[in-house]
Amino acid sequence: MALPAGSRSPADVSYLDAGNEIGTTRFYGLTLTAINFDAQAALWATLLSAMDAVTLGVRVRDQYNDETTYVGAQPVNGAAREIKLLVQLINDVTGRKFGFSIPTLDPTVPDYVINVNAKDAIQVDAPAAIAALVTAIEAFCVDPLAEADAVSVIGLKVVGRNS
Repeated sequence: MALPAGSRSPADVSYLDAGNEIGTTRFYGLTLTAINFDAQAALWATLLSAMDAVTLGVRVRDQYNDETTYVGAQPVNGAAREIKLLVQLINDVTGRKFGFSIPTLDPTVPDYVINVNAKDAIQVDAPAAIAALVTAIEAFCVDPLAEADAVSVIGLKVVGRNS
């Protein structure tokens, strides 16, 4: 069911893991208007595809321009909601830092950065699935406190349960 323009800017995505647990993430896109609705829906679809490409879980729900619930079989591939991709963002205008985490990350996808202070940091420009995700995030996501400002991904990390 499509929601009317102006109805929301938060975006939610939920993935089912191999333990039959659901992990959910929330971030923000532009507030929907009649003018930007189609463009935002296309960016949303691109972002969902990019997220699916780096996760092992089965997407069971997403919500932005509409709310979609999917019926999917419980994965048997070792997907774990506790293994997350922490996306670190910065508002390009104000410098405010913020982020969100994507559950059920496929740990075989990222290329790790060798860094003494950040053993969990990964490259933001490789492999192709990560680069596509970064591009999709930067095209779709906004700072919830200043949605007119552009944002950039400044880091990606593989994190665990409490992140």
